[in-house]
Amino acid sequence: TPTLPKEVAGRGDLVPTFRAAAQEAGVPADLLMAMAYSESRWNPDAVSSAGAIGVGQLMPRTAAWVARDLMGEPNLDPRKPADNIRMSARLLRWLLDQAGGDVTRALAMYAQGVDGVRRNGIKPSSVKYAERIAAMRPQFA
Repeated sequence: TPTLPKEVAGRGDLVPTFRAAAQEAGVPADLLMAMAYSESRWNPDAVSSAGAIGVGQLMPRTAAWVARDLMGEPNLDPRKPADNIRMSARLLRWLLDQAGGDVTRALAMYAQGVDGVRRNGIKPSSVKYAERIAAMRPQFA
């Protein structure tokens, strides 16, 4: 079990969920956990000013698309931590595939949108986002 940052220590029961979702989606568990930590501090009730929901901070339309089209499970609920984590893992897998395995590019796509990265390249803020997540990964290994 990783030594979790203090902000998520009380949510350590989510670690098995992260690991199972990462394995199911074929993504590194430490990457998934660090990304979700950066997004919400693993808070299942988090809602951003833009309307992103839950642990992985999924936009409702993105969550619906991932559940329906990528996972074939349209009834998944992004407000439920286990569902949100599974959808976040599957979205991360898809983004890694779109980015040819480049973790920085995939995380930039998560942060600024796939079309935004394709049209405008990776913004400096997205590079910092990816660097922050990379630096956190050892805490979740």
